[in-house]
Amino acid sequence: MLTQLNYNHVLQDYMLTGKCLIKSTKNKLRELSSEKKQKNNLNFIVAEPATEKVITTTANASDSASSASVSANVSANVSANVSASDSANEKMNESILFYPEEKDALFWCYFILKNGLSAYEYPNATSFVNEKTEKFKCVQLLRDNKSALKTNKIKNLKEDIEDDLANKERIGMKTFIAMCIVSKINVLYIHNRKCFELIHDENEPIHLVQCNTKPYLKYWGQLNIDKAQVELYRNTLFKWESVDKPLKAIGSYKSDELLELCIRLVFGDDSTTNALNKQNLKKKTKKELYELLIQNL
Repeated sequence: MLTQLNYNHVLQDYMLTGKCLIKSTKNKLRELSSEKKQKNNLNFIVAEPATEKVITTTANASDSASSASVSANVSANVSANVSASDSANEKMNESILFYPEEKDALFWCYFILKNGLSAYEYPNATSFVNEKTEKFKCVQLLRDNKSALKTNKIKNLKEDIEDDLANKERIGMKTFIAMCIVSKINVLYIHNRKCFELIHDENEPIHLVQCNTKPYLKYWGQLNIDKAQVELYRNTLFKWESVDKPLKAIGSYKSDELLELCIRLVFGDDSTTNALNKQNLKKKTKKELYELLIQNL
């Protein structure tokens, strides 16, 4: 049986100063494991140093070493921890919304689709230096998979895509789609009333990334959208024909096709007003209908 000890006779005034008290409270208490309890036959409470949360700061020359360490830790986290937890979530078809707040939000949408939310939320994962590191990894991945890009009619790798990743503050839709191609990610990319569909395997999870331009440019995404959502977007949005051009040349459309596209995409699904709109649109030339589509896409 433990006896209660009185330490009042050994305490000194300097031990009770604010500085000493603050220093002594930097330790946090934890309970011994059951194994150690049995070993010691006591229920002691022991102290261990409290862990400090890493605060993201703007990268400069002085912190490049620590940033490199963060990059290594993020990569290790992706390979060791994230794949297990996020893959489990994906297999369970858990739909998760995400809203990257970084300047290059579209790049971080891709990062989340590829590595999972755990990797994105890792401390300092989105720092300036780590973003550059991840982008250069993407450049190499794209160079190693030129044949896949060619099959999907992605042109000007060096001039457009690599330049986006190496020199621009934000990547564009073409670069995003190219990275999803080489990473074999199923995704629907939506902008206004048009949708670019990239499906490698219907049996694998399909994700959504949407670009909103009003009131300002913003991207958000959703992991594992269901089949009903996929069909809804397919049936109501304009199918994006190419990463370079949403519309085919005017000569590829008949006047009636352009008329129906204008009704569906410009005026929506209100059948009551569409009858009147259709009559008014019939007065427009093929060129005018085509220009109306361009303005609304």
